[in-house]
Amino acid sequence: MLRSLWFIALCASLAACNGEREGGGGSGASIEAQAGEETSAQARLAYAHSVRMEADEAQVEALLNAGRQACLAIAQSQQCVILQMRLESGREAQAGLKIRATAQGVQQVLERLKSQGRLLSQTTHAQDLAAPLQDAAKQLAMLKDYRSKLEALSGRAAGDIDALIKVSHELAQVQSDLEAAASQQAQLQQRVETQTLELAIESRQHRGFARPIQQALGDFAGNLSSGLAGFVTALAYLLPWLMAAGGVAWALLRWRRKRQQK
Repeated sequence: MLRSLWFIALCASLAACNGEREGGGGSGASIEAQAGEETSAQARLAYAHSVRMEADEAQVEALLNAGRQACLAIAQSQQCVILQMRLESGREAQAGLKIRATAQGVQQVLERLKSQGRLLSQTTHAQDLAAPLQDAAKQLAMLKDYRSKLEALSGRAAGDIDALIKVSHELAQVQSDLEAAASQQAQLQQRVETQTLELAIESRQHRGFARPIQQALGDFAGNLSSGLAGFVTALAYLLPWLMAAGGVAWALLRWRRKRQQK
């Protein structure tokens, strides 16, 4: 609203200086009509897949690398990009991988992973981006139209230094807003044209007869130190009370002996 009022005031000022009157209301109406014609009832869905898989402890890293290599192999043909990757090694190894690719690329990576690991669960979430895309298109159209009007004013304001400075400043701001809106629209379009796959890999533990014993022996030192620490802490809390109780008991015994002697 402020930009519209500023634009109208600047037009009036230039018209007074040049002795010209020019109307510019028809262009805005045509933009709104064009945006309305571009409205589509078809949903623009952005899909996000979440998968949990299981593998032997020694195969967790290999399964993670298989997913990474599968994505890199179709990076050009299916626009596959690795967004996130993590690996936690140790007794209970875990790994995670998040990629973005076309629908076909996501399916190819998923098939590769299923051939080397056990699928535990798979969920798919879809978000309709039709309205945000339509709003972004309208905003871009309005900003482009406003920029065209400002460029036309810039040519007519060549003799008015103050007006030319104001127009140049507003042009720079509009260009910045235009680039931000175009970037937002591109991100929304990318979410529609591609899909994300988030993979979580868990280690499958084999519970044999000796496995619990091995784990207990491995935790022996830690459990022993924790037990001793707990005992020392409890002793520190109980020692003052034990000393006080001992003193009271000694006083009672001494009083009782004196009473018996009398």
